[in-house]
Amino acid sequence: MIEEFWVPIISAGSIALISITGIIINYCLFRRNRKDKYMLSLIDRKLEVLQRAYTYSKRFINLVHADEEIKFNFIHKVDKWYNDNCLFLKPKIRHIFKDTIKKLSTYKDELNRYYEIKRSNGEIDEQYDILLENFSDIKTLPIKIEEIIDSDFYK
Repeated sequence: MIEEFWVPIISAGSIALISITGIIINYCLFRRNRKDKYMLSLIDRKLEVLQRAYTYSKRFINLVHADEEIKFNFIHKVDKWYNDNCLFLKPKIRHIFKDTIKKLSTYKDELNRYYEIKRSNGEIDEQYDILLENFSDIKTLPIKIEEIIDSDFYK
């Protein structure tokens, strides 16, 4: 008689335990799937931003001697894009990209300063070195981006 009393309680307890276990497992799977989807979405976004940074960096070299208005408009567009997307870039790329935008925007001024010094027969070596370094940084930005990305993806 006592056994008959406990059988339905034990059966109900077993069913409840199985149900709770199923709910917990489903919840854990749901969270993992959601996290996986989030991570894939984040990776897609990062790759999209990296590709755009690379594309812009390839165009920088063509703007070194471009008309100031064209260069200003492009730099303004890139700067806005950078501010909207910089957190998706790797810190090293963020730094060299922003630095190169600055060098591109001031390159014409540095060049004019070089010619001014040259006309006045002043010491041009330091200014010439600055010009060469800036031009080299602008020109090699795409290669630097490639190297940083390759070092992460192809370890």
